[in-house]
Amino acid sequence: MALFLVGENIDKTRSHYQAETGKLVQLMRGVYVDAGDDVDAMVMKHAVRIARYLYPQAYLSAATAVLLGPTRDGRLFISGRRIQRTRLRALEIIQNAAPAHPSVASAVVDDGMGEFTVTVSALRQRFLEAFRIRSEHAQSLDEAMRETIVQRLIEEYGSAQKAADAVWTLARENEWYREGEQAERLLLRRPAAAPARNEAALDLIVARHQKPIGNLTHDGFEWRWKPSDQKGPPLVRQTVPGQLPPFIVSLLPEGWLESVLGRARRARAAARGPALHVEHHDRRDAKGTGVPAR
Repeated sequence: MALFLVGENIDKTRSHYQAETGKLVQLMRGVYVDAGDDVDAMVMKHAVRIARYLYPQAYLSAATAVLLGPTRDGRLFISGRRIQRTRLRALEIIQNAAPAHPSVASAVVDDGMGEFTVTVSALRQRFLEAFRIRSEHAQSLDEAMRETIVQRLIEEYGSAQKAADAVWTLARENEWYREGEQAERLLLRRPAAAPARNEAALDLIVARHQKPIGNLTHDGFEWRWKPSDQKGPPLVRQTVPGQLPPFIVSLLPEGWLESVLGRARRARAAARGPALHVEHHDRRDAKGTGVPAR
């Protein structure tokens, strides 16, 4: 299994001859793979190397600068002289116009063919790219990535205010004023209040003979059963996602009492009451103890 790039690990004459004899498959000009390889897998594995070969003056940006590879849906983001898209089997290389004064850095990538150096957006540049208007590059940076960049900038510059000033300096150089405002707002935001907790949610510890055998949770919409790591008696497998496992259903009220309680609430009412003999474990308390179930 190998990727062949004309001028790097194969010459033009040899690549043309082997493509004619069926030993190589040409993906596009200068890019070849072995005929017996999984072409899509090869393209995704060497996506960064291919992008560097096709666009030597561009640099990795947005989510690709964070991942140093394509996203899960096969997109690879770069910034260069022009706006264009290149489709190569399952890979799509998306290039946007780089700013006049980009802030870039070097990174090392190893895709199985050896290590090589690529140019990527620096942290300040990456953070501003997350707020570009109507930009697919900006959308590729999710909330978790943005929060990681925020923490990294604060660590580097010592405080949120100093990090915001550094980001603003780069924003002014490239006339990215709207992006600079939004980046500063995120850096200087007050700590968010704790999210409201759904009091209807349940987190129960199910025990047998005073030994916990698993957790039964309900988020207000559906049930989840998670067996513990401890060895115990075999349990009937849950076959319907979101529903109570059969060994719990067998402990619920039946017949007339079931019709009185109502189907919608009988499970939750039984779980809260003594019918199951399971202890309600507050998620905010890490010290839950098990109570044996009948």
